[in-house]
Amino acid sequence: MEQQPATPALADNVDLLKGVLNDVQTLLKQEVQLMTAELKQDARTLGVAVAQIAVAALLGFLSLALFTFALAHLLAWYFVGLPLWGAFGIVSLILAVTATVVASSTRKSRSSQQWATGSI
Repeated sequence: MEQQPATPALADNVDLLKGVLNDVQTLLKQEVQLMTAELKQDARTLGVAVAQIAVAALLGFLSLALFTFALAHLLAWYFVGLPLWGAFGIVSLILAVTATVVASSTRKSRSSQQWATGSI
């Protein structure tokens, strides 16, 4: 059996299909490269934001600790008969009650939201 030479129209169609496939392949490679670059930029931005939040949280914690020390010393100074350990106890009790109230209100708020949305 002899193989017949491809007709010019068929050869043109094959070349056209090869060109389209090459263009699609190039486009997909470029899209992947663009997506990778965007993800790297987003990761850098997220890393900077997380670092800033961590620093702010640390400074907030340190300022709260120093404030509680100052408040305890102020109580011990104002109430002359109150020992320093008693002043620290009062400040700790105030912080514990405040934390309990905030946690309780948060829990109540979340449970009412879940009940309203029906996702219990």
